[in-house]
Amino acid sequence: MDRDYIVSRMRRAIGRRILTDEEVSTWWILGSILTLGLLFLLLYLKLIHRRNEHFKRVKDLEERIIDLVGEDLQDREKLADLKRIHREGYESGEFKELSFWRIVLGILTLGIYIEWRLTTDLERHAERERRFFSCYLGREIERTVPERPTKTYVLLGIVTLGLFGIYWTYLLIKDSNEHFRGQWKIEDSLPEAGIEIDEEVDPDFYQNIILTTIDKLFNWGRRCSLWPMAFGTACCATEMMATFASRNDMDRYGMIFRNSPRQADVMIVSGTITHKMAPRLRRLYDQMPEPKYVIAMGACAMTGGPFVESYSVVKGVDKIVPVDIYVPGCPPRPEALLHAFLQLQERVKEERTATKKFERWVLKRKEAVA
Repeated sequence: MDRDYIVSRMRRAIGRRILTDEEVSTWWILGSILTLGLLFLLLYLKLIHRRNEHFKRVKDLEERIIDLVGEDLQDREKLADLKRIHREGYESGEFKELSFWRIVLGILTLGIYIEWRLTTDLERHAERERRFFSCYLGREIERTVPERPTKTYVLLGIVTLGLFGIYWTYLLIKDSNEHFRGQWKIEDSLPEAGIEIDEEVDPDFYQNIILTTIDKLFNWGRRCSLWPMAFGTACCATEMMATFASRNDMDRYGMIFRNSPRQADVMIVSGTITHKMAPRLRRLYDQMPEPKYVIAMGACAMTGGPFVESYSVVKGVDKIVPVDIYVPGCPPRPEALLHAFLQLQERVKEERTATKKFERWVLKRKEAVA
């Protein structure tokens, strides 16, 4: 394997730390107390997610270091030691992702299990990392995480019915933040130190557990209340009205026609669009609030239909506004329009509104690092 390629992969693993090693503020604990413990659930999810992503990044960095040492035929003994220490991460379960379902067990144990598991994982990880980088750099590295009497903490948590867990969580946040700072110093001291931002970062790195939870909540509310605005200009509008009649009962999906574009989420273009009508269509689309969607219903809205050769007909509404769903037919049946709405709901379900804002913030940090 090419040495320059291995070093590049190492620097990419180091560069991902701006995404995976996010420090958590202790203000989370105050907010959790004020919300009577409800915010503790999100805090535990965030800590589990951060634990998984940090361990995954360090695992990738260690593998690149082992590849680099393997290129030098003179360091067979060091290579064997590095592989042995790295293998301990698999044997202890350190490199295995901690499932978010553990939060259920944490609730049943008043948070004691999660605090114990995250603390022991962090101590085991920090000690193994210390030995790994000490072996690679050829000098002793200080421990980045202090040892905590976890058994005593568990007993105190049981005796106090979980109240001691508030202080334990504070210590856990403090220790993990200190470990990240110590880890960054170790990485910056490597002979191949450097940061290279991977332009093809896995999207999962952007999906902070808090943001994805907010996205799911927003998307659930939006997909269950898609309010359409009718733009019926020809015979397809008759089928559109039949779709919203009592037989199909679109109200059960939370879809109610709105007369104002400022209250609508979806524009249904059903019928022929002429060049004279195009500016009015665009104006109504611009008046709709974001996020907004367009359904082109029927051949006339899609391509111009049987009037495609006419001088006054627009050859498809996508020449005027962006179209999300196409419904073929002349005219389409009500079931086809219903299916289009169901497909649009699935699309809304996968959108990432809050996460995209976080991505833009990360890109700004990338530019600052570069």
